[in-house]
Amino acid sequence: MTMLELANESTLLGAIDRYISVLSATHPKLAKEYTVWLDDFAKHFLAALHPNDINTVATNWIKAYLVAVEDRHNATVALVDFFNWASRSGLISTNPTQPFQGGFAS
Repeated sequence: MTMLELANESTLLGAIDRYISVLSATHPKLAKEYTVWLDDFAKHFLAALHPNDINTVATNWIKAYLVAVEDRHNATVALVDFFNWASRSGLISTNPTQPFQGGFAS
């Protein structure tokens, strides 16, 4: 991985882009579905003036987002899978979706 790729993946948008690219190689239909949820999450996160940095995403912000979406189950699954991948890839030190691993409870 080049330094440019690593720098791009430290951004929320860059990490989402890389994750979708990896997922598309093996699960293209799932990647399309997850793209909808992850793009929507990123749009709301950045619109709230949070920095485009994957390490600034906090559990409380994810919970607030999930409370606001209509299809909470699918949004939760997409976010949990994405942040699990980011954690396994070493992009984040703390997984903000850890409390949602068994599903979302409002």
